[in-house]
Amino acid sequence: MRFGVRKRAGAVVGAVLLAGASLMACSSGSDEGGLDIPTFDPEAMASEDAAASAAAAEASASAAASAAAAGVVSAESLTDAELGYYVVSIPEDLDEAQAQVLADYVAYDKATWRVWFTGEGIDDVALVATGDLLDRIYENYSNLNGEHSNPPVSVGISEVTITDDGTLASITTCLDRTQTTRSDADGNDITDPEVQALVEFSIQMVPDAEGNWVAYEETAVSENECTTEQS
Repeated sequence: MRFGVRKRAGAVVGAVLLAGASLMACSSGSDEGGLDIPTFDPEAMASEDAAASAAAAEASASAAASAAAAGVVSAESLTDAELGYYVVSIPEDLDEAQAQVLADYVAYDKATWRVWFTGEGIDDVALVATGDLLDRIYENYSNLNGEHSNPPVSVGISEVTITDDGTLASITTCLDRTQTTRSDADGNDITDPEVQALVEFSIQMVPDAEGNWVAYEETAVSENECTTEQS
């Protein structure tokens, strides 16, 4: 069972924020006696070499950071088999900003499923959720009474968008809980077959004071109409 969710008719999708990069270059030289032969200046050359090395190092570090962000955010790396949480698919060609949103969304999703699976980690949810959504999660947690869900769950992420002003991100997912069961405090199976379904969700996220994306709304869009696989 998914907690802290409201239903509505459709998903909210923002415009994609395209990340860009700026390149800087400089050159210098001087002429002597009207000739086209540059004056040899060891100190200037050393300064230019140092500047070029620094620029190259900065560009390399930036490229490495982008590559690292793209490499870290993969279905395999986001999966937590020990928890029983599996990411089946993610969108292709995510830019660095979208990759960060996706990573922060999965951090939120894992944190909440850890609570529903184990009854532990509720304090960690405050780091990845906010607003009414966080309040609803707290409320549902307080009403568990020893009940818990049993893994696995699988999720396919089909879309990650960010508004142009960078203040809102939207994630579209398909949650597969067809194999997820539920137990009471005594370990008895209380699974409701009707909730063992494929459910499409729209999740809205906002940046917190540290610049991390946190979930503030989660809405069920459809049931048994989505797929976790990429189309």
